[in-house]
Amino acid sequence: MNADPSRKMLNLTDLFAGLGVTALCSAFALVAYGYGLGGLARMGAGFFPFWFGVLGAVLGVVICIGAFRGQGEGEARIQWRSLLFVSASFVMFGLLIEPVGLVATVVVSTVLGARADQEARLGESALLGLGLAAGVWVVFVLLLGLAIPVLPEVL
Repeated sequence: MNADPSRKMLNLTDLFAGLGVTALCSAFALVAYGYGLGGLARMGAGFFPFWFGVLGAVLGVVICIGAFRGQGEGEARIQWRSLLFVSASFVMFGLLIEPVGLVATVVVSTVLGARADQEARLGESALLGLGLAAGVWVVFVLLLGLAIPVLPEVL
């Protein structure tokens, strides 16, 4: 039995990604709805998060629809390396932000996240992390005035 190369196949990777995005964004919108939407003249705390969640859920549905139209591999393979390093990046951010401060935490998280790609270089990832840390510091500490520790308490 020869497979017809022009035949479209279900792309399970896109399907699962779309379902995940839709579920996550729907939950995000549901939680944001609880904060109160308000109206256009007087927006509540949940207005923007709710609509971003709705937009994300719609985009997730679009990804699911695209899964039925593309060339699929037929079998979704989990990229364990990527899953491990991206998850470790989030966990380390949560563990390190208070004891070592914003700069070191962002650099470590960026380097860990970049390791999900086998071709990522340590030096380039560290430079990216430093640039990202500077940008995050400007936005959240300088512009928004959030009380986030920037450096370790011992410094």
